Amino acid sequence: MKNEMMNIKRDIEMLKKAINEIKITIDIEPEIRPEYIKKLNGLEKEGKWVNFNSIDELRESIENAQI
Repeated sequence: MKNEMMNIKRDIEMLKKAINEIKITIDIEPEIRPEYIKKLNGLEKEGKWVNFNSIDELRESIENAQI
């Protein structure tokens, strides 16, 4: 019985740590600027479907897009 209680207590502590890690992850996640979303929507409306070789190419295309 004592071992079961210790296991439950240990499990509860592990769950508390996991919840805190999830909260930290949510807080760290960056927000997308509204003007960035406008640029993405503009690209989508234009119907430009282009393959990119890297994230940098995609970022450059978005940043140079006309709003």
